[in-house]
Amino acid sequence: MSVQIEGQVVVGIDGGGSRTKACLARFDRFGLSPVLGLGDAGPSNLHSVGFEIATSNVESAIHNAFTEGGVARQRIDALCLCMAGAGRPTEQAMWLNWSASHQVAKFTNVYPDSMAVLAGGQWHSPDNVDGTIDANSLNLLESLEGVCLISGTGSLAWGIGPDGRSARSGGWGPILGDDGSGYAIGVQALKACLAASDGRGENTQLLQPILDACRLTRIDEIIQWLDANGNRREEVASLAKLVFVLAAKGDPTAMRIFDSAAKDLAALVRGVCGQLQLGKGTYRLSLSGSVLVRQEGFSRRVYEKLLQMGIEPRVISTVRRPEIGALMLAARGLLMGR
Repeated sequence: MSVQIEGQVVVGIDGGGSRTKACLARFDRFGLSPVLGLGDAGPSNLHSVGFEIATSNVESAIHNAFTEGGVARQRIDALCLCMAGAGRPTEQAMWLNWSASHQVAKFTNVYPDSMAVLAGGQWHSPDNVDGTIDANSLNLLESLEGVCLISGTGSLAWGIGPDGRSARSGGWGPILGDDGSGYAIGVQALKACLAASDGRGENTQLLQPILDACRLTRIDEIIQWLDANGNRREEVASLAKLVFVLAAKGDPTAMRIFDSAAKDLAALVRGVCGQLQLGKGTYRLSLSGSVLVRQEGFSRRVYEKLLQMGIEPRVISTVRRPEIGALMLAARGLLMGR
């Protein structure tokens, strides 16, 4: 049986290129309650799937959070949408208009997905969903600062400096950017297999695992595979895990791709640090995205690249549940009256 929430209803959304996560809780005089429900749905980067599909998946994630929590659906008091592909005012306005026109929430904030990671990292990476987050903890988010690095299907570095200025590096999508992302790693693996097949590159153990993963018998079938069923971005990104496995086993090609991707991600952080004038040991770095969260060896290599560049962070946090960071931002909006 569904129940009504007593107090104000808050929802945080982490919307990415692969999945959309929703987090439901109550906000009252004690602070932000333990999470009542978690919802999952498909991708919601409007540039990857279009705005109609993106909004449908956000709605599904919200619905699933209420259902999972056994809570009757009601209008949300504060909604925070932290969305991939929403780093610019035009895109943020689209999400705000959608929330208002569909009466999703009384109060809505829209940020790029990196904001949820930054919030989660500043509050010591809140992976635990079982405890109350009090108002004093939410007040800590009033002066957010630091750098976040995301590498999942896509990639992006983004940060806020001590003076409140923000900066980004990367995040230009699969054609122009996404360096060091799962997709970029998958593309490099495919290119390496094609080069080996053509006699242009070294032989690699990647070939057979990639053929198996794509359900192909020959590498020359790859063009047809890529063209079939439209967008293969997520499936190409999933090939990155094969690179990590074979890099650990010493395959030279996989090791080269591994090292190059780590260098690319460190360069994204360097770009943000340069714009915000953040030096060695002066900033918090928050890591998120499946590539960084699930591959500890790869995260360590990124840190080694930062050391080589002379811009290592003061502290590093791994944010496995950025939707909780978004939830905290929703509650902070109520606390601050905006």
